[in-house]
Amino acid sequence: MKTEYEFSFDKPNQLFLLEVNERVKNSIKNSEYAQKRHETLKIDKESLEKFHPVKNPDSYILAQNLIAKIDYILDEMLSKE
Repeated sequence: MKTEYEFSFDKPNQLFLLEVNERVKNSIKNSEYAQKRHETLKIDKESLEKFHPVKNPDSYILAQNLIAKIDYILDEMLSKE
């Protein structure tokens, strides 16, 4: 079953969240991909930490979720070294 949807971006941070989500999703599926994106994931995490809970409550929730997933990916990579 395949689901398709269309989304209109109102703010640039929505596109950013979507791009980070794709990198995180691919990193969870494929450890080689995660190793190649290690530094990118760190940069993404730094950017996500700048989301403000009052100014962007919906984006903040997604950002916190992605931060937790990035932490998990980075911890897994460290434990394998």
